[in-house]
Amino acid sequence: MFAKGVRQSFIEAVLAGDAAPADIDDFIDAWHASDEVIGLAEFLGMTDEEYALWVEQPDVLSSVLHSRKGRSPVEELVHMRDPHRRGG
Repeated sequence: MFAKGVRQSFIEAVLAGDAAPADIDDFIDAWHASDEVIGLAEFLGMTDEEYALWVEQPDVLSSVLHSRKGRSPVEELVHMRDPHRRGG
């Protein structure tokens, strides 16, 4: 999770193969225990929209990771999950 004073976010760690999706709770615990002045979304490496989706529906995490791995915009993920939702 940490290397030479540089912290990988959860998203970066999973995409690099250094963590598994199930490790998210460990990253949340690390955020709570840290002196970080950033929000949890940023600490995890999520955009505000990805974070909001994950908070509402934790099972969306695998889709967020898939979207990031394929470099697909999160808007596509939103529409895949709810085709009736319109962007603003």
